[in-house]
Formats: sequence, C-alpha cells, structure tokens
Amino acid sequence: MLFSQTICASAASPFSFVFWCFCVSPVLDFMLPLFIGGLFTLVAVGLFTKFFAKLEEDRRLYLQLRENESQLKSSLARTYIAIINQRDEAKKLSQEHARLRGSFSNEIQQRQATQVALDEQRIFNHAIIGLTPDIILFRDAKGKVIGANDNLLHLLKARDNAEVAKLLDVEGEAATAFNRGDQEVKESLKDLTYEVKIGSYVLQMRKRPALNATGKLIG
Repeated sequence: MLFSQTICASAASPFSFVFWCFCVSPVLDFMLPLFIGGLFTLVAVGLFTKFFAKLEEDRRLYLQLRENESQLKSSLARTYIAIINQRDEAKKLSQEHARLRGSFSNEIQQRQATQVALDEQRIFNHAIIGLTPDIILFRDAKGKVIGANDNLLHLLKARDNAEVAKLLDVEGEAATAFNRGDQEVKESLKDLTYEVKIGSYVLQMRKRPALNATGKLIG
C-alpha cells in the first residue's frame, strides 16, 4: 500500500518520474530476474535434494533387498542340501534296516533249523538209550536226575525220572549204589568204575563226567 502511494506521488512529479524511469526501473528490472532466479534455484535445490534423497533411499532398499535375496538363496541352498542329506541318511537307514531284518530272519530260520536238528538228535539218542541193555542214568552237575533209560526204571521199579530221583534221595540200597563216587568224579573229572549189588543183581557201575566245550562239568 505504501509502495503504491509512493508510485502515485512520484508519478505526480516529473523529476520523480524521470528518476523512476532511469534509476529505479532498471534496478528493478535487474534485481527481479535475480530474485526470481534465486527463488527458482532454492526450489530446484530443494526438489533435487528430495529427489536424490529418495534415490539414495531407493538404492539402499535395493541393496537391502539384494542382500536379503542372497541370504534367502543361501538358506534355501542349505535347506536343500540338508534335505538331500536326510534323504540319503534315511535311505541308508532303510537299507540297513532291510539288511538287519534279513539277517534276523536268517538267524531265526537257522535257530529253528538247529532246534529241529537238536530235537531230532535227542529223540534219536533217547531211542538208542532205550534199546541199550545196560542201565543208564543222567544227572546234572548238582546231582539232579535229568534222565534214565527203561532198564533202570525196570530195575528200580520206577515209572519215571521223578520216582528215580525220590529213590536216590532216600537212604537205601539204590541210593548207596548210585551215589557212590559222585564227588570223586566231580573233582577228578575222570571215569570211575566199581561193582555194586542191588537185590539179586550184581552190577558193574561206570561213571563218566560230562564236560562242555570249555571243559566245564555239566553232569
């Protein structure tokens, strides 16, 4: 408002008009572009500053994304390798399980075959012992009766091994005859032969220690 009044007052005076035309107006014509240019420069600098700041932020985010992508690829690669290793390990375990199962199955079959062979051998031995004219008695290392042939059962008038064991546990002619020399055989691990009389029979007794593969007395 003051500026407008000054212009109007100056316009009223010829000298002021001349001064305005020759002094003030050129200065304004010179300063106004500078002012506008400076203002534009400030605006341009602000815009460029924001632009480059945004560009730098985008570049930082891009580098971060690249780093995250690299870490993700590395993690995926490690996971894939771990999966392959687990698969290989599972395959090995499956093969080992199949091998052990086959080995276990073969072992069971072998044991069954061995058991059948032992049963057949025991039946065969029992048949031979039953047909032997001699009297035969089996006892374990502790002296427990585990077997007797038919001739011994007939001699002692016993029906089975349990009755034979009872007769040998009671003092009498049979117990004396069959228990004689047991301790001597256990200690010497050698055969022992002697004669005894049971009823009207005179018998030649022969005792032989039974040893396992390691030489331990088992009966």
